[in-house]
Amino acid sequence: MLVLSEADVADVLPMADVIEAVELGLRAQAQDKVVQPVRVVVRNGAGMFGSMPCSIDGTGLGAKLVTFFPDNVRLGLHTHNAIIELFDPQTGVPSALLDGRLITEMRTAATSAIATRELAREGANVVAMIGTGVQARSHVQALQTIGMLRALRVWGRTPDNAKKLADWASGLGIKASVSATIPDACRGAHVVCTVTPSTIPIVEDADIEQGTHVNAVGSSAPSMQELAPGLVGRARLFVDTVEGAMRESGDILAAIREGKLPPEPELVRLCDVVVKQAQGRRSADEITIFKSLGMAIEDVACAAVAVERAKVKKIGTEITV
Repeated sequence: MLVLSEADVADVLPMADVIEAVELGLRAQAQDKVVQPVRVVVRNGAGMFGSMPCSIDGTGLGAKLVTFFPDNVRLGLHTHNAIIELFDPQTGVPSALLDGRLITEMRTAATSAIATRELAREGANVVAMIGTGVQARSHVQALQTIGMLRALRVWGRTPDNAKKLADWASGLGIKASVSATIPDACRGAHVVCTVTPSTIPIVEDADIEQGTHVNAVGSSAPSMQELAPGLVGRARLFVDTVEGAMRESGDILAAIREGKLPPEPELVRLCDVVVKQAQGRRSADEITIFKSLGMAIEDVACAAVAVERAKVKKIGTEITV
């Protein structure tokens, strides 16, 4: 069995290839060539542990085990950690074990980049980044990779972290600045990315202008929210899976509870937009929201590419279990 560390994964998996792998996974999803149950989550007093298995016809069979422990920030540790196990789809024999933290970070941003490409209005290139953690940086890389990031406004709870992110983005050739408030960051932005661990709405209805596309990434549990229910209620909603959104999205569930959305809201799968089975943006003034929760097919598709590249480059460690 081949074992790939985070450094190995970074060596073989640039963002452009992650975007391509995720898109292939989305196309397989739209063609009903995947099997992936909604993730199973176990919680303890400090965090959560999730199991995400899937099968993709012609691509791979595997599962990601992922943890989210928010207080790890105080310990100088990553809040998200993961491993991905791949199996031979013909025999079920374990074939590879990969660090999954970096893949999770990159594939999440790659999916947002695909959503932005499909749903943002023509010419969109001014981005507001709400949050300053690893997902913020990964989203900057992904949006720059698809050519949709000319100017960046950064807001963070810690001004020093916001400045560090803006300075880093400036080093990539992006016109980046720090915004004092969320409304300031969102004003005039074509795309807004929310990448925070917030449990209460921090982006209000009035903050988002007509025609804006929003990637809502941070709230990945029913107890978490980033977007005000009123904003969710007046936008057109796109999701990775309908089942996952109706079970795990605090933003959508809160909007339903408060009567801003009907009990069974119209949720459009991103994969169907990618293959043109569903309409994306309908007008320049429409607000679109992609509610990202993450799918196992994204992880397995990226892991399969990483393993293929690692074998060619002869990197990684072979072990027997």
